[in-house]
Amino acid sequence: MLCACQTVGAFVRPQSHEPNTTVEQEPWFSSKQVDETRKIQSGFVLVLSGGGARGFAHIGVLKALEEHGLEPSLVVGTSAGAVVAAYWGLGYTADQMLDRARQLRNSDLFAPVLPSFGQPLLPGELGLFSGQALESQLRLDFGTQLIERLKRPVAIVATDLESGKPVVFNAGDVARAVRASSTIPGFFTPPSIQGRMYIDGQASSPLPILPAQQLSNLPIVAVDVVYPPALAEVKTLSDLLFQTFLISSFRIKELEMPQAEVLISPQLNNVGQLGLRDLDWVYQSGYRIAAANINKVSAAVHGNRLQVPVIVGSSRE
Repeated sequence: MLCACQTVGAFVRPQSHEPNTTVEQEPWFSSKQVDETRKIQSGFVLVLSGGGARGFAHIGVLKALEEHGLEPSLVVGTSAGAVVAAYWGLGYTADQMLDRARQLRNSDLFAPVLPSFGQPLLPGELGLFSGQALESQLRLDFGTQLIERLKRPVAIVATDLESGKPVVFNAGDVARAVRASSTIPGFFTPPSIQGRMYIDGQASSPLPILPAQQLSNLPIVAVDVVYPPALAEVKTLSDLLFQTFLISSFRIKELEMPQAEVLISPQLNNVGQLGLRDLDWVYQSGYRIAAANINKVSAAVHGNRLQVPVIVGSSRE
């Protein structure tokens, strides 16, 4: 659910943006839920960025926090960070998330579809892969659970395809919200939610610190694993499309970074895209950087609010 796109499997039916599961409530933004999260007066907000398979590092950071008794009061995630946030909200420990990730195969996530080229006699779709594959995997664990009924408070950030603005989902169907947040434009077919299409949260808020500030006044610990464009390996058309997406999201991320009390940036200096095979070393990178600097994290979230963020690791690879 966190890895780079690869072409596998047979083509699936058209219109995979259409929901194939009846849900109790579509994802939406709830002012009532904001009131509830703002009532929490202690702890900190953990913000998890997008980053594809680099998002496995988020699980490592959570493991280090768990070992030192630092539990977030709220987790806000974009894209890969949204996946981890949702499983945290469900009550999963870091070890349980790791075990779940190890069960995944590429064919579980990437079901090719016929892309739309504007030909009326050959209708296609707005992507290379069906977004239903990720949603189906999520439903194995979440069913039709609602965000507001999870064991722990979370919020998922996606991008409204029409307005281009970030949208916070803090209520409604978990699986569809996470799918929306993880829909890389041009690669996965975007879901339709209440008559509007949504794409990856990285397009508008790759490190969703500003959305988190709308939900809580608590200190923010942010984990940045957004792909640096400088590490890209552009050899194919899909590489080129993904690189253009990364360039814009990386610049947007830099505008949000200064708003965090602590910014954790695991050292992931690989060239090119990562996949499921990279799970363990990426996880360990997140764990090591957080564990080695846990005192800085603890001091920041328990001490006075800071004017500039404590930066752990390199955020400008």
